[in-house]
Amino acid sequence: KNFNFTQLWAKDLCVDVYSTMNKPMTFILRITDGVGTTFDKEYTIEPHEWQTLKVNFNDCGTDTTMRLEHISEVAVYVKYQEMDGDVASFYLDNIRLEAMQG
Repeated sequence: KNFNFTQLWAKDLCVDVYSTMNKPMTFILRITDGVGTTFDKEYTIEPHEWQTLKVNFNDCGTDTTMRLEHISEVAVYVKYQEMDGDVASFYLDNIRLEAMQG
């Protein structure tokens, strides 16, 4: 998907996530710049309901060494957790930039 990255500080990067697990799971939204510096934001996703992971590039902080003008990757990871024998299924949908709220 193509985004207007000149508006990163005025918009939130969002992705909707659904987990079929029977317990809350930790998801990580990771932003990587062109030299490999990463910023991670963790979210707890409750089971069996769509939830939105949302990050604004201002969240990376003013002291970061990230080169946000050279983002090379945005990824969603599931943090390793004990699965108790469950089969994990996760769904990602509607990756978008949207107007900041608040």
